[in-house]
Amino acid sequence: MKTIAKWLQNGDPALKPHLGTSLEPYLGIAALFGVTLLWGSTFVVVKDTLNTLSPSLLLSVRFILSALCLLPFLRTDLKLWFAGTELGLVLFVGYATQTIGLQYTSVHRSAFLTALNVFFVPLFLSYFGHRLSRQIWLASLLAIAGVGLLSYDVTPPNGGDLWCLGTAIAYAIYIIRLGHYGQTHPALALSAVQLWVSAIFATLWAILSQPAWFTTAQLAQLPWGALMYLAIACTTVTTLLQAWGQQRVSASQSAILFTLEPVWASVFAFVLLGETLGLQGLTGAALVIMATFVTTPFFSTSRSSH
Repeated sequence: MKTIAKWLQNGDPALKPHLGTSLEPYLGIAALFGVTLLWGSTFVVVKDTLNTLSPSLLLSVRFILSALCLLPFLRTDLKLWFAGTELGLVLFVGYATQTIGLQYTSVHRSAFLTALNVFFVPLFLSYFGHRLSRQIWLASLLAIAGVGLLSYDVTPPNGGDLWCLGTAIAYAIYIIRLGHYGQTHPALALSAVQLWVSAIFATLWAILSQPAWFTTAQLAQLPWGALMYLAIACTTVTTLLQAWGQQRVSASQSAILFTLEPVWASVFAFVLLGETLGLQGLTGAALVIMATFVTTPFFSTSRSSH
C-alpha cells in the first residue's frame, strides 16, 4: 500500500531511468483515458439512483465514502489545504449541478452539455492571456461537433439543461485550477483534501435539506452497491487519476480528452443494454476520437517534422 501511495504521489522512480521523460505525456493521457472510461459508466447509475435518493443525499454518501478511502493521506500543510479547499468547492459544485440536472434532462443531453467544458477551458485560458495553439482550437471544435452528434436529443430544452451547463463551467474552472495546483502538490494528498472538502459541503447540503434521512433505519435502505461503486471507482479513483494525469497533460488537452466520456457511455450502453449507435452517432464518436488524437504529442511531432 505504501509503495502504491508513493508512486501516486511522485511517480515510480524505478521506471523513470528506463522510460525517460518523453513518455510522461502518454502516461498522463492513459490516466485520463481511464478517468473518462469510469465517468462514462456513471450516467446510467446516477440516473437510476436518483429514483430513490435526492441529489444532496447521493452526493453526501458518495463523497464521504470516497474521502474515507484517502483519510490516511491527509496532511496539515496550509498551502495544500488552501489549494484543496478551492478545488473541493468547485468539484462539489460540478457534481451537484450535474446530479440535479440529471433529474430533469436525459443522459445524452447531460453528457453533451457537460462536455462543453472543452469549449470553456480554452476560452477562459485565452481570456486570461494564455496563447493556445491552432491544434488545441481545432481539437476543441472537432470534439464539440462530435459530442453534439453523439448526444443529440430532439427533446425540447428544460431546466436540467441549465444545471448541466453550470456543470460544464464549473468543471472547466476545476480543470484549469487543478492543472495549476497539480504542479506544486502531490496528487494523493491534494486528492484527499479536496474530497474531504467536497464531502463537508455535500453533507451540510444533505443535513439542511433532508435531516430525516440521517437515521440508522433510513441509511440501511440506501442502495449501497451503487453508492460504493460511485464513491470508490468513479470518485476516489477518478480524482486520483485526474490529479496525476493533469500533472503531465495541459488543461486544454485534458478538456479535449474528457470528451471521450460520452463515447464510453455509448460503449457501456451497447455492451450492457444492447443499444446501438446509428450513422450519426458513429460519426460523432469518430470526431471525438480524432480530436483526442490531435492533442497527442505524436500528432504535434508528426506535424513539426513536415
